[in-house]
Amino acid sequence: RGVEAMDDQRIFRAFCNGVFKMTYEKDETITEDFLIEELGLTMDIQELRYWIETMQSIIAKIAYQDMEMSQVEDFLQGTELTPNQIQGYLRFWRSTKSKVQLY
Repeated sequence: RGVEAMDDQRIFRAFCNGVFKMTYEKDETITEDFLIEELGLTMDIQELRYWIETMQSIIAKIAYQDMEMSQVEDFLQGTELTPNQIQGYLRFWRSTKSKVQLY
């Protein structure tokens, strides 16, 4: 369960949720080390930071443009995310969209 774990829908959804809490809710308990340990990732810190920045950018773009779910899916298909990651993100977004709009 290293980098491959990021292609698991549940793990990727949890990762997106962690990035959201870290970025928007300023939850200080969600750290890079916490994400690596809790999600069972074996990537190095640089790769993790890349993924965090990528997801921060995706969350911000989707929120700013106030996309509908079909638009979100179309947008994500134009990114480097795998089909499993896209499904994980969509599940994350359904439960988080209303919270993101508050920030």
